[in-house]
Amino acid sequence: MLAPTHKLFEALEVFQVSTPLQPTKDHFASHVKLLDFNFNKTHLIDRLKQSIIDWVFCKAEARRIFDDEYGAEQDLSAASAALYQAARETFRPNAPQGQFGELMLSAFLQHLFQATPLLRKQTVRTSDAHERFGADAIHYSNSLGAHLYLGESKCYKSSYQFPKAFSESLSSMITTLENFPSEIKKFSTGNFIEDDLKATATRILKNQISDLTVHPISIIIYNETGSLKPGNAQDLKQQIRDSIVHQCKKIDSKVYASMDALVLDRMTYIVMPVWNLNELLEEFVGAL
Repeated sequence: MLAPTHKLFEALEVFQVSTPLQPTKDHFASHVKLLDFNFNKTHLIDRLKQSIIDWVFCKAEARRIFDDEYGAEQDLSAASAALYQAARETFRPNAPQGQFGELMLSAFLQHLFQATPLLRKQTVRTSDAHERFGADAIHYSNSLGAHLYLGESKCYKSSYQFPKAFSESLSSMITTLENFPSEIKKFSTGNFIEDDLKATATRILKNQISDLTVHPISIIIYNETGSLKPGNAQDLKQQIRDSIVHQCKKIDSKVYASMDALVLDRMTYIVMPVWNLNELLEEFVGAL
């Protein structure tokens, strides 16, 4: 049920990094992959555009939409266009930050943790109430046990917003952890849970999975303004790593005060700086 994320991650550098963030452990970081000394944003945008169908639709639904248009005439062009357009219509071009962040979050949950979407919230965009309710992503994995991944995404294109984005990601996660059972129930009633995972959703709601482990994951995407010094690709990668650690040092320990120690111990962060994030978002929307 996992989307084929390997092509998207050809355009992203992903690594683990030791930071001052709590809990004390290696968290994940990412940036647009370099082509020598340039961020290859064109490659990323191409891969993002190609990934939206898998983000919006499960494979069975995508196949149904494709086959309906493909028909007896075997019209490959019409079928491909219809499937892409069906996914494209779920996007709101006036809100690229949130959707870019949620798309990246879903991709990371699948790529790093092999966790498939329990529900696909992008398909619920006809209801603003549903869209704003609860987690940005709820994914499930049965690899090496039962694992439920609750994801929150914060994407800020304004400068110097990393501390604010980080703080708000923690506040959102507290709400998500309190409400995810009612959210799963709400979407299950509305028939938005993946068909192959409906039984799993029911078992989660009934506490019938004794070894279920909940993983809170926050991705923070922010506009980085620090200058990079001339150098080769390896030099630049180290500077990017250093800039991430520098941003993380800005986080005041007081932001963790509202989090229960048990929750904080489970947190995993994905930190993603983007130089000229506003331009990337505009190009992303323009390419859709």
